[in-house]
Amino acid sequence: MAERHGPPRIVVTRGALSCITHRRTAHGKWIDDDYFDVPNEDYTDGCLTGQRLAAELVRALASGSPAFDAMDVIAAAGVAWNEPRGDRGRKGAAVGFLRALEPLLLAIAAPACRVGVIEEQIKRSLQWQRDDAERKQTRRHDFARRMEIAKAAKARTRRVLERAARG
Repeated sequence: MAERHGPPRIVVTRGALSCITHRRTAHGKWIDDDYFDVPNEDYTDGCLTGQRLAAELVRALASGSPAFDAMDVIAAAGVAWNEPRGDRGRKGAAVGFLRALEPLLLAIAAPACRVGVIEEQIKRSLQWQRDDAERKQTRRHDFARRMEIAKAAKARTRRVLERAARG
């Protein structure tokens, strides 16, 4: 095998949105994905970048089949939102991005007071938790039963070996 010297070559590609980048080795091995890869900018310039990204996100979602998970982008923007505000950084882009999405959330919630949708999600989540707890309990019970059977088999084997050794 040939010895490799130095770090592997990294290939960076853009994702479905301009703020998504994927890093892989030259051989295609995954390194990481960045869902809010924006330049370090002055706060006000960053706000404009964030607003443009919000428009890009909404257009991609409106297309009906985005090739990304919007929550990954929003979560990554939330991380950037919490960065300290300095001369240059990603905070402005995060603030511009999330603030641009805020009126859309209000517009969605206002007309029909869609709390019922969220309450249904809560009911499904609670049911899933109950079902999951039951599955875990069944798995624990099954595991304990298998261990009891294995312990009994081991004891029988030990007794047989002890008799054979004496006899």
